[in-house]
Amino acid sequence: MVKYVKTFTPLYLVDKKREDAFTADKKAKEYIDTNSLYKCKYDKNTITYYPIKEALIELYKNRCAYCETRINRTSTNIEHYRPKKSDSYANSHRLYYFLAYSWSNLLPICNMCNSKKSNRFDIEDETKRIVYKNETLEELQYMTKQYNEIEKPYFIHPEYDDYKDMFRFNIKGKIIVYTKVNDSDRMVYTIKHSDLNHSALTKRRAKVLHDFVKMKNELLNLYNVGVKYPEEFTNFKISAVSKIDTFFNDDIESENEFIAVKKFIVKKIGLFLLGTDKQFSRYFNAYLNRYIQNIEVYQN
Repeated sequence: MVKYVKTFTPLYLVDKKREDAFTADKKAKEYIDTNSLYKCKYDKNTITYYPIKEALIELYKNRCAYCETRINRTSTNIEHYRPKKSDSYANSHRLYYFLAYSWSNLLPICNMCNSKKSNRFDIEDETKRIVYKNETLEELQYMTKQYNEIEKPYFIHPEYDDYKDMFRFNIKGKIIVYTKVNDSDRMVYTIKHSDLNHSALTKRRAKVLHDFVKMKNELLNLYNVGVKYPEEFTNFKISAVSKIDTFFNDDIESENEFIAVKKFIVKKIGLFLLGTDKQFSRYFNAYLNRYIQNIEVYQN
């Protein structure tokens, strides 16, 4: 997971169609919208499009909010962090019908994470579960943070929780939780109930780590061959900057996944440079920091 911030509410979520559906749900005291208007499906000149889904995909840069695998318009689900309705897990979850069109409650999610998370939403104290209190549709757009402070849900919310220091990745691509940090039990819960350590996913994350080590070793070999003259150092620098750019560049489709793994590499770069020449390590760090310092996603 990587934190992204919503800075606007799409007008589609507070237009008349959504307002009418919201009013009907309030009257029924449950989610009854058979047209799934939270998706904001439109048919313009016979071309169907989903502006809310598009906005979520753009914000999360084509990644699932939980596992970070690349998603597209056909494989993206709009996940309700607080379930809009549940017939199987717990009847009390019907109480979140009023958040069906809440922007802060919507996340882009892949098929697998959507299936695993389903309508599960456990909280610390069941007596504090939120109920509707006559808020307007507009007021409900950004209530997630406030509700989380009251309910203390076990599921991590990618946009509102500070989880970057809760875990690391091992060389096999598995998420390892630091159990002594605050809220580590929530991270354990989220990993379990989103199945964020399933074998296919860990193998793909491991490849990112292995590719980085391979790239570093290629540069180390180039450096060790003999950077003795200015022109040789210039060639080494050009090659180093190019390889670092290729690996971390978020715009390259083949590298458009697992930013959390890459941020972990940056944060723990010393581990990846253990045993290398000190001068090489200084050069590598300098080129790496110079590249990522202007890329927002790597700065926190």
